[in-house]
Amino acid sequence: MKEQVVTHEQSLALKEFMFIGKCIFLYDTKGVLYSDIKTEIDLIQGGIPYNTMSYKGSAAPFKQQVFEWFIEKHDLFGKTQPYISDVEPFNLVWEFVILDLNWGEDKDIHLNTRCSFSSPKEAESACIDKLIEICKIK
Repeated sequence: MKEQVVTHEQSLALKEFMFIGKCIFLYDTKGVLYSDIKTEIDLIQGGIPYNTMSYKGSAAPFKQQVFEWFIEKHDLFGKTQPYISDVEPFNLVWEFVILDLNWGEDKDIHLNTRCSFSSPKEAESACIDKLIEICKIK
């Protein structure tokens, strides 16, 4: 399950964007990932959400939670998808696509086409990095 959570760097950036969600994994201040359900319950019951400035570490949400959060809070839709490379040996590779759900004349559509990644997990992580980058610009 640990491979399904965001990286430490991503969790710190999400903390800056005030991502607050229920997470069973946490990063401590040194970037060590751990899971402690009792700590989660204590923090929630104690009224200290993970990613407030009161909590020194940072939440480590699942990547799927982050994709859903970007849709809800920033109207940005990110997804990964496979495609067959157009260069021999024509392997299955992965790319990500990001769409601004409020796009129009004054909004850009952020689309990363055919950036080849060897695995879906690599593409997911790159997509989250790009979503964070876009939000920093907004």
